[in-house]
Amino acid sequence: MNHGQNAHMVAASSLVAMGNVGLSAIIPAIGFRHVRPCPTIMLNHHPGLGGPVASPTDASCLQAMLHDGLMGVEAEPAQLMLTGYFANCAQVRLVAEAIRAWKAQDPKRIYLCDPVMGDDHTGLYVGEDVARAMIDELVPEADHLTPNYFEWSLIRNAVGKDSHVAITSNAETSIMHAELLRAGQVIAGCDAGRQDHAPNGLGDAFSGIYALGLLHGDAPSKAFDVAFSRIQQILQLSGHGPHLTFPAQNQELAAP
Repeated sequence: MNHGQNAHMVAASSLVAMGNVGLSAIIPAIGFRHVRPCPTIMLNHHPGLGGPVASPTDASCLQAMLHDGLMGVEAEPAQLMLTGYFANCAQVRLVAEAIRAWKAQDPKRIYLCDPVMGDDHTGLYVGEDVARAMIDELVPEADHLTPNYFEWSLIRNAVGKDSHVAITSNAETSIMHAELLRAGQVIAGCDAGRQDHAPNGLGDAFSGIYALGLLHGDAPSKAFDVAFSRIQQILQLSGHGPHLTFPAQNQELAAP
């Protein structure tokens, strides 16, 4: 289903001043005009850069942002919802309720869940209650999911049978491998050389670019291939620095 170049998505995730993770990776990767952002938490920098100062978004503010973003205010409703990092399980439940109400109005609307919970080298970096809430409340609702392999091991039993799952990294040392699954079967796969000490935020950028392809009506396999290819462009530009580097013009990544 092609929603056109002016369609919007709502993206709910973290917002950082430095570090290019969460919304601070999604927005520069795809361009602001497609995104109605809903920060779940604000931080001065990514925790990998040192102890951050953080302020979770309170429930009433998040609920209002979700309502306006999803339903539109003198504008068309959003056609896609993307979720990433959550600060607490109350936020997860609030977002799940909003998604169910939004999709009840039009079942063709798309929900993409990036189940940001942890990684092989860190283990969980959200509370166990937050991870459990995401597995119980959000994963079963998702049409598309973009976990890493660590997160996939946690969510796989909760994924809907018709959902697409784009797994974006694994533990191999020399190859970066990604694959797109549906009903447990691999329907697409991509490989690239692995770069040591890559900046944080590649998974967030991948989810945003993949979501943009879906928003424009691309088949999941095309959206997946384009997202993987463009992540390699970002990675090449970023080199071994601590932060992601994006092309000077957003449209280089945002074109369908």
